[in-house]
Amino acid sequence: MTRKETLERHIRESSLLVGEYESKQQTSNDPKEKLSAGRSISEQRELLAGYLSEYASLCAALNSAMPADIAEIGASLGHSLGPSLDKQIHQGGSKVSDRVKILVIFANPKGSDHLRLDEEDRIIRECLERAKHRESMHYEIRHAVRVKDLQRMLLEDDYQVVHFSGHATSSGKLALEDEDGNPKLVAPGTLAALLSNFKSIECVLLNACYSAQAGGPVSLGIPFTIGMEGPISDDAAKHFTRGFYDALGAGKGYQFAYNMGCSAMALEGFAAEELTPQFMEKQST
Repeated sequence: MTRKETLERHIRESSLLVGEYESKQQTSNDPKEKLSAGRSISEQRELLAGYLSEYASLCAALNSAMPADIAEIGASLGHSLGPSLDKQIHQGGSKVSDRVKILVIFANPKGSDHLRLDEEDRIIRECLERAKHRESMHYEIRHAVRVKDLQRMLLEDDYQVVHFSGHATSSGKLALEDEDGNPKLVAPGTLAALLSNFKSIECVLLNACYSAQAGGPVSLGIPFTIGMEGPISDDAAKHFTRGFYDALGAGKGYQFAYNMGCSAMALEGFAAEELTPQFMEKQST
């Protein structure tokens, strides 16, 4: 068996394993089993990234066409592998963009519990500015965001990641601000409808208590969504942010970055909240 044939076998087998673990993650009612399946998915996707990169190089060297099913596997993993997916993997002439653009939205309206959003701001900047792939990471951070600002911000650039930090109600309504800095709630369905118009968005991170309630509708139109299942402490949320952006800046995928965020929480003594962040993949309507 040639190396090319061996890689084809590995790619197809790993792709099947990813599908099996994803099915297990979606059907299991055991939080620990779901988390374990998520980590297995991440491991298999990392293996696939290596196989696909080597295979694409080999095809180029041999001037050989990539089989349709292998190209489809590579294309389907483009979002989940984030900025690290080798640019040699093509599908219909398209490739993963060279730069990852991140929009960070902070809101802490009057009358709501004080959040140290300035510290989370610093964490994000430090993670991305020291990142291995910092040249490909571009970010915009906005504070005290009003409802009317949101659509304008999304129109300013083609963002791959949209990150919200602040407050949400138990029904998943995100709290932005009005003209006077008072809370103005955005319903999950309204947010989902807005974000679904922006096809460049690959991942939405809702770093707020109960935001998984909003994540469900958002995941109907966005490849990957992360939300919080219930309350989360300010410190735990910041550790999740650090782990997530450290991994993303190192060229890892969104599922892997999510796992690193959860691990960072546990390592810092917040293991009880490790299962609060929820990772959601795009659903079919």
